[in-house]
Amino acid sequence: NNITITYNIIGGLSPDAQYPGNGNYGVLFANGSTGALTFNTIALNYNTGVVVQDDDSWLHARYNIIALNDSGLDNSGGGQIFNTNNLVYNTDGDWCLLGVCTDYLGSVEKGSGEINQDPLFLDADSGDLRLCIPGLGNCSGKSPAIDGIPAADFQPVPTGGGLEADMGYQELLAMPATLLLGKEGNSCGLGSAGVASVQVGLVYVPDSSVSASQTPPSSWQNATLATAGEAGSYWTTDVTPASGDGLYRLYSRPADAVGNVSATTSDWYRAAFIADGTPPAVSLVAPIAGMTSTAPAVTLAADVSDWTPTGLPGATSFTVDDVTFLVDSVVVTATRALTTASPGEVQLYTAEVALDNGTHTVSALATDL
Repeated sequence: NNITITYNIIGGLSPDAQYPGNGNYGVLFANGSTGALTFNTIALNYNTGVVVQDDDSWLHARYNIIALNDSGLDNSGGGQIFNTNNLVYNTDGDWCLLGVCTDYLGSVEKGSGEINQDPLFLDADSGDLRLCIPGLGNCSGKSPAIDGIPAADFQPVPTGGGLEADMGYQELLAMPATLLLGKEGNSCGLGSAGVASVQVGLVYVPDSSVSASQTPPSSWQNATLATAGEAGSYWTTDVTPASGDGLYRLYSRPADAVGNVSATTSDWYRAAFIADGTPPAVSLVAPIAGMTSTAPAVTLAADVSDWTPTGLPGATSFTVDDVTFLVDSVVVTATRALTTASPGEVQLYTAEVALDNGTHTVSALATDL
């Protein structure tokens, strides 16, 4: 069990032209099946999109498009469906030919962040389930599934996908841009005294609004040159962020073989980075010690905190990358449940897991960026 189904199109047009859909359920969890559906497009099914059919089965459904089926999410036969951040739209009379025409059946209700609007597929009649944007094909509007997942609920967004992820099987990506800078022609080296040395300085910056030219290093260390005396050289050195967590700026000051050194601070500045040497604080919230349960799935929960200074006065950033639970030494991935908090407040991570009868041990582990 613990099946994960992700980035798929489930459904499609029936070979029988009189029926839109494949004549079956899109996804069926039964006989004690458990798992997760993420980033799928479950559409054009002649029957229900997602079904959990018995008390021993459950699933998580997140970031999916479940649309143009006879019905959407159904646990009327038993079991549990944990649904958030989906687009669920199954009330279009042209597609729900069995006449159910509803988004939720059984005890399933609209989840947090869910959208109940037409997904605006490019051409559903032909089975083209790409998402509409103005100017593409016959599209007159933008699909609500595009950028439909708040940035606080899912990261990282695929490269080129903007600031927020799309629901469904495919992220809409921007076209790559090619930049050609400078005039075409042959370069000509006129001569060089050669690089003789490079000095490196690291500076802690409590206020990033202060320009790099105003925060020069107070001390320098020598770097090692790969090709000393040549017109150019790579250099290496180790630096230690000695002032704690927060924003640091890196400077380098090269000199050539005849002693020429730039005297302009802005010419020395190379890069900035956030140092974070403090591990996350983790506190197991559920289950509590000694708890007993007869439910088919047990909720795991942990409070996690790791706030790192960003360089803006008084500002911090939540820098936890990953949280997992260890259930009898088996890794269970957690999902961030509390997505907004003031700096310093804990964030809640949760998961559900099916357990056999007996005694079990649970712990939580957090990893920062």
